[in-house]
Amino acid sequence: MMEYYSYSLQAQKLHAELARKYTTHFHTICTTWVFLTHGEREQCIKAASPGYILDLQPEWNLNDLAALGSSYLLELFKHRATKSLIEQYRRGMDGGPGDFKVIFFKKDWRKHVPCWDRPCFYFTEEMYGEKIEISSLCDSDVENKFNADFEAYALVSEFIGQQILFRQIALLRCLNTVVEAILERHRQHHLSSQPASKGPIRDSTVKLTLQDVIDRTRERELNFEVYLSLLREKPEILCEDVKHQYDSRPELTPLLHPGGSTGPMTTLGLNVFDVVHDKLGSLTIWKTIRGFLDLLKGPPKHEYYHSIIAHELHALCREEFYRKRRLFARHISTGIAFDWLRRSHDGFGSSSYHEKRKPGELIHKDPQLHYLLCLHREMHVLQAAEWLPKLGNMWKKHPSELERLSEREFQAFSELATIIAFVEDLSSVIMPPPCDPYQGLLFEDSWKELGREMAKIRSKEVRKLNFAESVDGTLQPYAARCILNSLDKWMRKKTRQRMGFPFEKASQMAFHKLEWEYEWKHVKRSGHAEKTAFLLERERHFSKLRNQLLLEHRAKTDKENAWHLHSVYSISPNRDRLQPNDQVHSSQIFKVNPTIAKSFAVIFEEALRAVPWQSFINAMASLGFSIVPRYGFAYVFTPPGSVMPLCIQRPQNKLIQGQTKLILARRLNRVYGLSAGSFEAD
Repeated sequence: MMEYYSYSLQAQKLHAELARKYTTHFHTICTTWVFLTHGEREQCIKAASPGYILDLQPEWNLNDLAALGSSYLLELFKHRATKSLIEQYRRGMDGGPGDFKVIFFKKDWRKHVPCWDRPCFYFTEEMYGEKIEISSLCDSDVENKFNADFEAYALVSEFIGQQILFRQIALLRCLNTVVEAILERHRQHHLSSQPASKGPIRDSTVKLTLQDVIDRTRERELNFEVYLSLLREKPEILCEDVKHQYDSRPELTPLLHPGGSTGPMTTLGLNVFDVVHDKLGSLTIWKTIRGFLDLLKGPPKHEYYHSIIAHELHALCREEFYRKRRLFARHISTGIAFDWLRRSHDGFGSSSYHEKRKPGELIHKDPQLHYLLCLHREMHVLQAAEWLPKLGNMWKKHPSELERLSEREFQAFSELATIIAFVEDLSSVIMPPPCDPYQGLLFEDSWKELGREMAKIRSKEVRKLNFAESVDGTLQPYAARCILNSLDKWMRKKTRQRMGFPFEKASQMAFHKLEWEYEWKHVKRSGHAEKTAFLLERERHFSKLRNQLLLEHRAKTDKENAWHLHSVYSISPNRDRLQPNDQVHSSQIFKVNPTIAKSFAVIFEEALRAVPWQSFINAMASLGFSIVPRYGFAYVFTPPGSVMPLCIQRPQNKLIQGQTKLILARRLNRVYGLSAGSFEAD
C-alpha cells in the first residue's frame, strides 16, 4: 500500500515544484522559448527523456513540442502548473481528455471493473491516489457507494490507477527538467551579453511591452506614409524603384522547365503599377496591425476577443513576410543567386522561384549565398529569424561579402529582415497562438478579394500603359506627378475608384468582420435556425457595407472635400496641397558641436552629398538617443522620453545618400520635428 501511496506524494511534490516555477519564471520562460532556435528547443526537450513510459504520454512528441512558431509546450506547462492534480485527472488542455481518459482508452478498459478483495485507487480531492482494498463481505450500502464511485470514475482498478500516477509523475518530471533547461539557456545568454565598451552603440535586454510594439508598428506605418509622400514629389524616388523593378523582371530568370510558359513580358507601365501596389500593400498591412494592437490596449473584453485579435495579428505578419520573401526571391534570382534559382509561371501574372541544386553544396563554398537561399525557402517566420544573426556576424567579419549584393538586393533583404524582426518582438509580448485553419481569416479574406481584383487589372490592362519612353524618362521634372496622376485617373476610369481605395477598404472590412466574428462566438451556442439566420444576416451586412463604402468613395471623388485629397492611401499628387502637416517644425534649437551640425545639415539638404553612417550614429547619440543594434545591420534609435523609436537599416556601403537620405530626413521631421534649422553650431 505504501508503495503506490508514495507515488501520490511524489506527484504532489513535483506539481508543487512546477507551480512554483510557473509563478516565479513564467514570463522569462516564454520570452526565452520564443527566441530559441529549433535545435536549441530539441536539446531542452531531449534533456527530459520520459524513458520507458513514453507510451503513457502521447502529447510528448518532439516535433510538436520543438516546432518553431508553436506555443504547445508553453500551454502544456501552464496547464500542468496551474491546474490541480484532480483537475488534470478529469480534464486535459482546452477541455480535452484528462489523464484518466487517456489511460482508460489507451489501456485495456475492461480492467476498469469493481475489484472485490483486490486493491483499488481513489482519485478525489480528499483521497487523491490513495490505495484501498474492498472486501466482498461489505454490506449493501457500502457496496452501492463503491459501485457509484466506480461509475463516476472516482474509484479505479489497481492497473488503471498505477498507469495514471505513472503518467502524471512522468509528465511533471519532464516539464520540470525542460523548464530548468530553458532557464539555463536564459542564464547563459544573460552572462554572454557583454555591454559595449566603446561608442554610443549598446546592447539591450529590456523587456518589451505592448506599447513598445505599438510604437514600432506606428514607426513602420509612418515609414510607408513618408515613402508615398515622397513618391508624389520626387522623381528620383519613383525612378529608382521602377529601375529596380525593371532590373529584376521575371523574364531575366531562366525557366525551371524549359519550353514551359514564360509569362507576359514586363512593361514600364507594369513596373510602375507593381511599385505602387507593393508600397500600398505594406501600408495597409501595417496600419491594420496597429489597429488591432490598439484594440488590445483598449478596455478589456472577453478572452475570446483577444484570441481572435492574436490570430489576426500573426496572420497579418505572415502575409507581409510572404510578400517580402517573394520580392526578395525575385531580386536575388536576377543577381547573386542567378545560377541557383529557376522560375515558373502560374498563368495569372505571378512567378515563383525554385532552387535547382542541392543547398548543401554552398555551406562551405559560399556561406552568404547559402544563408540568403535559406531565407527564400518555405518556413515559418520565426524559423527565418535563425539566419539573420548568421548573416550579420558574417558581414561583420567579412565586410567585403556585403559588396557582392546589389543595392536592390540589399533593399529587398532589409524589408524582409524588418518584418522578421517585428514578429520576434510581437511574439515576445503576444504569444503565437496555435495553428487554426479557421482563425486569422478576417483580413485574409479581404486581402484575397483585393488580390483578385488587382490581378485582373494587372494581367489585362496595366501592361498596355506607356507612361514614359524609358525608365530614365521618369527622372524628368514633374515626371513622378504626371505618371502617378495618369495611373490614378486610369484606375478611376476603369474601376470608378482611385488606386488606393481598394487597400483602404480591405483594412476597414477587417475591423467590421472582427465585431461580427465576436458575436458569432455567442450565436454558435444557439440552435440551427438562429445560426443560419445570423450567417445570412452577416453576409447581407458585408455585401451592403462593401457597396456603401464604394458609393461613398465615388461620391467624394468629385467634391472639393474629395477622398484623394485627404487619404494617406492616395497616390494623387494634388493631395499634397491639403497636407500642411507633412512638414513638422519644432521650436527647439539644439546646440551641438560643428561636426554634428554639419552632419545634420547634409541630411536635411536635398543635394546629392552623402553622410557616413558612423557620423549619423554619433550625431543621434549627441541628442541623447540610445542606439541598439539588431543582427548587426539594423539599429533601433530610441530618444529620451516616451516618443516612438526609429528602426533604421544600415546602408549597404555605410553611406546615407540618395533615396535613403530623403526618406530618413522626412522621417526625422515627421516623428521628432527635426529640420535643418533645429541645429546651431556651438
